[in-house]
Amino acid sequence: MGRCVLLALLLANSLCWLPAWAEDSQGQIGAAAPPRFVLQGVDSPELSQAILQELCQAWADADALLRGERSQIVKPLVVEVSFTRKRFSLPGLPSRWEEPAGCVYLAKGYAVLRLDQDLSQRSRQIIRHEVAHWLLWLYWAEEEPLPTWLNEGVACLMEMPFTPEGRPQLQLERRRQFLQLCKRRKSAVRLERLLSAERSQAFLSSHEYAFAWALAFYLASRESAEMQGGTALIDLLQANLDARSCPDHAQCLQQSLFQLVKPPVASCKELLRQIEGWMSGQWTMDASGH
Repeated sequence: MGRCVLLALLLANSLCWLPAWAEDSQGQIGAAAPPRFVLQGVDSPELSQAILQELCQAWADADALLRGERSQIVKPLVVEVSFTRKRFSLPGLPSRWEEPAGCVYLAKGYAVLRLDQDLSQRSRQIIRHEVAHWLLWLYWAEEEPLPTWLNEGVACLMEMPFTPEGRPQLQLERRRQFLQLCKRRKSAVRLERLLSAERSQAFLSSHEYAFAWALAFYLASRESAEMQGGTALIDLLQANLDARSCPDHAQCLQQSLFQLVKPPVASCKELLRQIEGWMSGQWTMDASGH
């Protein structure tokens, strides 16, 4: 039993280190790998270790889901942990970000993470949610911003630990909310508005979060048409980059979304009905699609 516990701890700690082949500060390949995260602002060693392990597991899960065929990130990320829920300001922090949010991403390589002092379940969800945002930015959004629905949908998808098979969990409360929304009048109109250019960079309502999560969960369960072993979610992230030259970016991305679902659809109404039918049959806690 003791050996099993020790092995589990060693495995968790191994997630916190970059690949051994990572370059050092002088650009040389070295055997000593740097840590994945540099944690600041936590006085308690026990709490620091717990946060670090949550960060590393969240990173490993998100990296497996989101990297696709892009080069693995090998530079460590400095994470400043704040335990205040009040407004605060930091050097270089835009005023619009001085809000009690889960995380403030300041710049490449540096982030501020706001958590509860006791690392509650809510804090663990915040960590997973924000790590997904970081990786989406580093892998997919530096060249072309993601629409809010895709950015937040993927982050919500990551809030629960993955299944033993390495797939996102089905979140029953979000599933319930989504299926209820599908029964309302003009639900397809709501979805069409969410996917429009008008809402591309807008803050989402709770209903829009439910739609965004359902889209991300569905895409993460579909096989990629382009990459062996990948998902349709990766295909859509690539489509977002490919749509840079499109005069109507939101419309081009929407058409890509319509083609990625199986079978392809021609409207938001058809898309909604397809996901609703699939989601109604999802009772297991994974995204296997079966």
